[in-house]
Amino acid sequence: MSSKTNKKILSFGASTGLEVISLATLYYNDIAYSDSIDIYGVDLDEKTLNKARQNVAEHDPPILEPKITFFNGRDKAIEAYGDYDVIFANSVLCLHENGAQLDQITDHFPFKDFEAAIATLDASLNEGGLFAMVNSNYNFKETATAKRYKAVAKCTGNFVPRVDQENNILVENEGNIALDCVWMKEYTDNLTKGSPPQAETLIDNAINKNDDRIHKQLQFSHFTGMNRYPDEYAFVKKFVDDNMSSKTNKKILSFGASTGLEVISLATLYYNDIAYSDSIDIYGVDLDEKTLNKARQNVAEHDPPILEPKITFFNGRDKAIEAYGDYDVIFANSVLCLHENGAQLDQITDHFPFKDFEAAIATLDASLNEGGLFAMVNSNYNFKETATAKRYKAVAKCTGNFVPRVDQENNILVENEGNIALDCVWMKEYTDNLTKGSP
Repeated sequence: MSSKTNKKILSFGASTGLEVISLATLYYNDIAYSDSIDIYGVDLDEKTLNKARQNVAEHDPPILEPKITFFNGRDKAIEAYGDYDVIFANSVLCLHENGAQLDQITDHFPFKDFEAAIATLDASLNEGGLFAMVNSNYNFKETATAKRYKAVAKCTGNFVPRVDQENNILVENEGNIALDCVWMKEYTDNLTKGSPPQAETLIDNAINKNDDRIHKQLQFSHFTGMNRYPDEYAFVKKFVDDNMSSKTNKKILSFGASTGLEVISLATLYYNDIAYSDSIDIYGVDLDEKTLNKARQNVAEHDPPILEPKITFFNGRDKAIEAYGDYDVIFANSVLCLHENGAQLDQITDHFPFKDFEAAIATLDASLNEGGLFAMVNSNYNFKETATAKRYKAVAKCTGNFVPRVDQENNILVENEGNIALDCVWMKEYTDNLTKGSP
């Protein structure tokens, strides 16, 4: 497309504009594209779009803002600015935020809605253009539209489970296998050209959060991944090697264990080391019994086999966390946050106020040994602002903190756009006996 002028890129489900900024940085830093490409972002929430515009305006170094346009799909159809040369639809044509159960996906986002969304996007994409999609609940090649496309690239990072329609099962990409993610449009079907549904209907179907449902858990998603926080895991392992080698019966807790992939990652790390094969127990706690059963199944079916008797999953509704404590390491990754309810400040402070965060931290602290480690990547608040933090010393920093954090002093939400390494592991220096035993 180098010879083509006025190339157009669409970020479908643009959210707060970080994908648009990433694309703008990539293209506008290349002098060949500085005057020949326009980038568009569509979403349905005006607050989110305003945040996107603000993020563009405040980006350092500055971005050529006139070449970026955000629009609300409730007001303008997608084709208003088309036809596009590239369309990105990453992590939007899926219901990963409503849980991993097959019936949830097929009921709330059936294949026909996915196929309609694909047809709409196709109708606004030029021949020879690219459609790019990482994370979807269905396989693009099963759509009627796919016959006009050729897969041209594979990508890792597809963590959203996919419906296998033939066998009516949900398939998770546990090994992070590279899947088709970019397709080139080889020809246009003129029968469908020019009659796509409105963006409002399309995105509503694709990202409906089912707001009427009463949620009693902080995290509604059961999605996780193998070795998801390698820097954190590696530091903790080295600390345990250096400081706890003589201790028998060491205990690790995965708080919010989900489908057990963090537990398996830790088990693989420790049980492959002969020094730990008989001296460490790993526990995983969650609130959803279906998810815990999936975790047990994942452990049982893991290849190579894991020493299952050294792994225990339990339901936090039936047993308190301290039932198996005290622990030497507690992981609380991507669980003490509401990143899946949106990035708006009032959503976080209303649904997960700081006092609830602080209470959760105090509960975990009460079941952690002196000299033990508390590890947490992704939280909506800063650990050091809790009363508990006075007994801890930060000992490691990690990248991967993508969840926005509340700056309580200024009452604003701060995003870690540069993926800066933040404190993520703390050592417990002493116990406050006034709270011990009464979390």
